[in-house]
Amino acid sequence: MKYCLLAIVALVLIQLSAQAVIPLPAEVTAFSGSRAQRYYHLFFHSVRLNFYRLGRKQQHAIRNLGWEPPRIASCFKNDGTEVALYGNDNGEDFLLMHRRMINRVNAILKTLVNNPYKKIVGWKTVPAPGDKDYPVPAAYEIPGADGAGVKAMVDLFKSDDFYWDEMKPREDLLRDTDNLKSQSLGELGAQT
Repeated sequence: MKYCLLAIVALVLIQLSAQAVIPLPAEVTAFSGSRAQRYYHLFFHSVRLNFYRLGRKQQHAIRNLGWEPPRIASCFKNDGTEVALYGNDNGEDFLLMHRRMINRVNAILKTLVNNPYKKIVGWKTVPAPGDKDYPVPAAYEIPGADGAGVKAMVDLFKSDDFYWDEMKPREDLLRDTDNLKSQSLGELGAQT
């Protein structure tokens, strides 16, 4: 589950950095890069994925703010084993939140005159390592990140092995109509 979310983040970062040849309009980067939007996105994923890892005080504080996820992404068995939840429609929350973000950016783009981006358009297929139009940017360090673990994670996501072992099989599943027919929208979003 953790790799799924991180893979999506990696895809977005790769796509945005590859499109840097034609800069995104300042209004889009101002919205997407704003402190409020970044924290909202981080908080959405963090609470959704980690609610039951939080202490009782933290859970209570989140509930008091009205931010408890309506459907969580995982829970723990009595023996402490974490279990991913695919059948509780938490994936619909995931898909809806991202669709709203895309719609917000598209609404911003629609108001702009003479910009090359009319709307966000997804890839037909995820670019493979070595792609000339969408090269994977070099690995980087995140300022203020603690320890080698974050650097190792970034290095992992930028590796050819990660593409072939994680990204490509996931893409193949998402393009398989029999697979798509076999699951609900909630299950699909939970596995994305």
